[in-house]
Amino acid sequence: MVGEVKGEDQKDDKYICLLDLVRIGCISVDTVNLNLYDGVIGIHVVALQATFFFTTLVADGFYVMLEICTIPLPRDVTELRSYITYFDDLLTVIQYSSKCEVCSDKKTLESMTARKISTPEFDRVITSSRNRRRECPIVYHH
Repeated sequence: MVGEVKGEDQKDDKYICLLDLVRIGCISVDTVNLNLYDGVIGIHVVALQATFFFTTLVADGFYVMLEICTIPLPRDVTELRSYITYFDDLLTVIQYSSKCEVCSDKKTLESMTARKISTPEFDRVITSSRNRRRECPIVYHH
């Protein structure tokens, strides 16, 4: 499993949350390629909401990142009872986790893998540093 977590103070920052999804995808692809797994589960937690993803290699150089489910996390003990209603979603995550194992046909998987984008510009965009002077990759034309 791989994941990214953001606090309550950053839940409205769409740019950071989308970068987290790109990072989860990149780490998942690297994990599939390096460890020859059939799939990897990614977790994206923003404030008190967790979203689970499953990433797998389906064809030559074609990776799919599928959203499994989104569940709210309990805020305190009083919300634990209502948390039981999300067990069906968690069982689905457990079913996908059984597919997160080393591929039985390693040669086929090795032949299908693709390298991650490794340009300086892409690395600069997805870096997890907090450099406030870094250029914004989004350009608006008025």
